[in-house]
Amino acid sequence: MSRPERLNARPLFWLGYFVVFSVVTMGAGQLLSRGIITGPWLVGIAVLVAAGGVLLAQFVVLPRLTRTPSPYPRITSTDTWESSLTPDEALERIRETLTHPGTELSSDGSTLSARIGSDLTFRRRGTASDEGWRALPLAATFQAEAHAGGSRIRGEVRDDFGWDFGPPQQFIEDEVRTRGTALLRRARSASS
Repeated sequence: MSRPERLNARPLFWLGYFVVFSVVTMGAGQLLSRGIITGPWLVGIAVLVAAGGVLLAQFVVLPRLTRTPSPYPRITSTDTWESSLTPDEALERIRETLTHPGTELSSDGSTLSARIGSDLTFRRRGTASDEGWRALPLAATFQAEAHAGGSRIRGEVRDDFGWDFGPPQQFIEDEVRTRGTALLRRARSASS
C-alpha cells in the first residue's frame, strides 16, 4: 500500500502570515486613529517585535526544526561493492577518507556512520553563499560483511534535513544526489 502524499505546509504558513499581518495592521490602525498610541511609539514597538522575532527564529525555532525529522522522503544514493580487504580494514579506509572538519563519525562493529555538514548552518547561510553550500547536511552509512576472502560493502548516503514546510527544491535534491554519488565513489575507491 502506498503512502498518501504529504500536505505541503508552505501555503498554509503564508495564509496564516497574511491573516495575522492583516489583523495586526487593522489593530494598529485603530490604536493610531483613536490616539491611544503615536507614530513613534508604533515604530518602536514594530522594531522591538521584529528584533524579538528574528532572535526567536534564529536561536529557538530554527535549531528545533533542524532536530525534528523531516516528514518527506529522504533523497538517497546507494551502492554495493566487493573489496579484497577484511570488513574492518575496508571500514577503516573509508573512515580515513571521510575524516575532515565538520564530519561526525561513529562506528558500531560492522557499520560506519558519518554526519557531514549542518542543517542549521545550511538554513542560516542559504544556498547563495559558499558557507551555506559547504554545510549541505548529509548522512552516510557503510556496512561491511565478510565475503569470499574479502568483504562486501553497502553504502548509503542521504540528506540529513530536519523539518521544513515542504520538500527540498529540485536544485537542492540534485546537489544531494551529486554529492552522495561522489561520496560513494570515494568510499569505493578507498576500500578497493
